Amino acid sequence: MNYLIITSVFKGNGADYKGLDLDKITYPVYNTVDNTCALMYEGDTTGLHKDVTLTTEEGYNSFIKALPKGLTLEERVALTEKTLNDILLGGV
Repeated sequence: MNYLIITSVFKGNGADYKGLDLDKITYPVYNTVDNTCALMYEGDTTGLHKDVTLTTEEGYNSFIKALPKGLTLEERVALTEKTLNDILLGGV
């Protein structure tokens, strides 16, 4: 099993896996803030695209631990209320 990190993974309406065989990708984890992805890969890793870096299991796990934390339920509700207020009431 190989562990890879891809930079500039999101392009347009989808992900660009930089020529990797999609059938051999497992457990992709995305960081939409940094536009990166870490994944496990069962294919050949020779001649990887310049945006694909071979890492270790520890590097993969560190990537996951470093992901930005999402909003709490209370923060999501407050943001939704503000957005609806802005849309429906013109920010009143």
